[in-house]
Amino acid sequence: MGKDVYILLLLPVGCFCYGLPYGAVKRNPCDQFTELKNMSSRSPNYIGGPVINNDVNLASEWYAAPAGWELLSHDPGRWKTCGTEKPIYRTDKSNKRSTMCVRTVSDPCAYTFSMDTEVCGDREMYKLSTDIVSSGFCFSCTERKQDILIISDVSRSIGPKTFEKMKQFQLSLLRSINISQDTDAVALMEFSESPRVLINLDSPSSVREADLLSMINKQQFENGPSTDLADAIDMAVTEVFTAQKGDRADADNIVILFTDGWLDKSEKEDVAAAIRQLSAEVLVVASKGVNSAVREIASKPKDDHIFLLEGTNEVDKIKGKISPCSL
Repeated sequence: MGKDVYILLLLPVGCFCYGLPYGAVKRNPCDQFTELKNMSSRSPNYIGGPVINNDVNLASEWYAAPAGWELLSHDPGRWKTCGTEKPIYRTDKSNKRSTMCVRTVSDPCAYTFSMDTEVCGDREMYKLSTDIVSSGFCFSCTERKQDILIISDVSRSIGPKTFEKMKQFQLSLLRSINISQDTDAVALMEFSESPRVLINLDSPSSVREADLLSMINKQQFENGPSTDLADAIDMAVTEVFTAQKGDRADADNIVILFTDGWLDKSEKEDVAAAIRQLSAEVLVVASKGVNSAVREIASKPKDDHIFLLEGTNEVDKIKGKISPCSL
């Protein structure tokens, strides 16, 4: 009579699994991304020698281009352009995948590969990665039409000297913006104890640089007893960025807020609630340094949307932010 044979097979505990490691949290590219810099060097108009953009050195993660810039969707026509030797451009897009081509000296599409992309609101995120040395991603710029609201804090904490500096800053900024009926329109608002619209988007003055400059020059420091920023933002939502008041459906909404951000706790909570209702990109020009309120108000990524009233080349930085093709 034979014996029963039992085999005990010991296997190491583990899992040869694909995907995220156990316990890892998938990153949301709409919230966690890196903003690309020096976009002018990625334009097809920028020569590629010496190589500035060697994207083999880029960490493989999600990136976003400034508003107005997007992946080049055609052959740049030559190598050594876009600040690199072998420019990379997009040939096709399907759902969340894009087909990319790498151009060389003799072949418009010497190598192809696929790349993840994600649309987040009106911006596209890119999972940029290449293993080809001296290659770089090309981007092109399309000038965007904008409805811009400049909001000035005229409360007591600002002070008359800082108020005059704010005015000079705004005058320089307005002279650098392409203001017209077909490009950028500008509305003006001020606030202290209560907000007041000086020029709205439906006014002919919103597309006349001379009228806007004149209104800025006429503004007087009110020495208002309090700072009701939440009401100002509410007014921007209900009385500026509406179709009835001239907000254009085909224009991006931009707020440029001049303030010191001096708010108490309850005011910060009201401002945070109001900001959530505002369909606009918010830039803050801080008159007295960066505090928690300023960071709460500014759009993400925070550091790219906060400027200092007395900083270096701040007007040019804002111009580059809101008029990227001028770079």
